[in-house]
Amino acid sequence: MAPRMHRSAHDAMAFICLGLASAGPFEPHRLPNKGPWFEGWYTRIIDSGANRSVAVIVGSFQAQGHQMFSSSWAALLATYPNGTMYTEQVFPKQNDVKIFDRGQPVAADPPKNRPSVFQVSSDVGTLSVNDSHSSLSFTFPSGFSVSATLSRRVPWDSSCPDECGPEGWTSHVPARLVPTHYFVHTLASNAVYSVNGENGVGFAHQEANYGGYFPTAWVWVQGVAGNGETTLLLTGGEFTVAGATVKQFIVGYRSQRFKWNFRGVDLDQVRATIDGCASTLKISAVSVCRQRRLEIEVSAPPTSFSQPLFFPTPAGWSNDPGCIESYVALARTVLYDQDNVELETIAMPQVALEFGGAYRCKTSAPRNESTLII
Repeated sequence: MAPRMHRSAHDAMAFICLGLASAGPFEPHRLPNKGPWFEGWYTRIIDSGANRSVAVIVGSFQAQGHQMFSSSWAALLATYPNGTMYTEQVFPKQNDVKIFDRGQPVAADPPKNRPSVFQVSSDVGTLSVNDSHSSLSFTFPSGFSVSATLSRRVPWDSSCPDECGPEGWTSHVPARLVPTHYFVHTLASNAVYSVNGENGVGFAHQEANYGGYFPTAWVWVQGVAGNGETTLLLTGGEFTVAGATVKQFIVGYRSQRFKWNFRGVDLDQVRATIDGCASTLKISAVSVCRQRRLEIEVSAPPTSFSQPLFFPTPAGWSNDPGCIESYVALARTVLYDQDNVELETIAMPQVALEFGGAYRCKTSAPRNESTLII
C-alpha cells in the first residue's frame, strides 16, 4: 500500500498550518537563537558528451547552545570514465567561512519572491549566486579543482521562480516545526566548467537544504536528459513532524509535453520500494484523482557510489551511516493517463541516486577509486 499519514500525523500537520510563515528558500537564513540548525547548498554538473559528472556541496552547522555557526563542511564528488566516484570531504576553518547576502552578513530572514543574491566562501573556495547566474571555484586539499559558471536558470515553477519549489504548501511551515526544508533553484542551467584544467559544458542542478537536521532515512534522484528540457527529481523518506514519524515523497518530472508533480502531502499516492543493498529504487506515483500515473525504476552499479558523506544530525555532522551517491544510475520513467494509456517513456542515463540514513545498505560499504577526508 502507498504510505499514508497516521491520525497523529494529520493532527501534527493541522497544528503546523496554524503557524505558516514565508522566507526566501534559497538564500541564507537568519540563525535561530540556538541550534541545532544547518544550511547547505548543492551544485551538480552533468556533461553527457564527456560522460562526466561533478558536484560540490557546502554547508554550515550551528550546534545546540551556540549562537553562531560552529562548524562547516564541503564535499567534492566526481565520476571517473569507468563510472567509479572520487570523493573528497573537508571541514574548513570556521573563522574563514563567510556567508553574505547582497554583500552583507545575514541579519534577517530573506523575504519571499526576491531573487537570490548571496555568496558562501571559505579557504576551500567560493559559491556565488546572482539570480539566474551562479559561479563556483573550489580547490580541495588534494589539489583537485573545479570551477563553473551557470546561466539560463530553469526554476521548478517559472510562474513563481523564487518561492515555489518541490515542497509545495509545506515550504511555508516554520523551520522549527519540521526537520528540514528543501528547495530547487534550477533544474537544468547551462554550465561551462573546468575540472583539473579540463574544460567542458553541460547542465547544472542546484538546490538547498536548511533546518535542524536531516530525516532518519531518505532517497534522492536527480537527472537531466537530451537538451535539458527533460528532468527528473524525486526525494523522500521518513520524517518526524511534531513527534510523529511519517513517510513522505516528492516527485517532479518535466519534458516538452509534461510538467508533473506528485506529493504525499497533497494526498497523491506514492509507493516506494527501496533496496540500498541492490542499489535499486522503484516509485509508483498516482495523482489524488487518479488521472495521472508515473512509474520510475532507478538502478546503479554497487561499485559506482561515493564513500559515506557527512550530513547534519541533532548532534552535528556524521557519516555513520551517512549517505552515498552514484552519478551513473539509469532511470526508466513511464507516464500513463487515467485509462492506463502510455503517454511517454524515457530512459535517462547519468542519473544521481542517493541512499541516506537508514536506507543505506547495512551489510556492505561502497567501493570506489579514492576518497579523502580532512
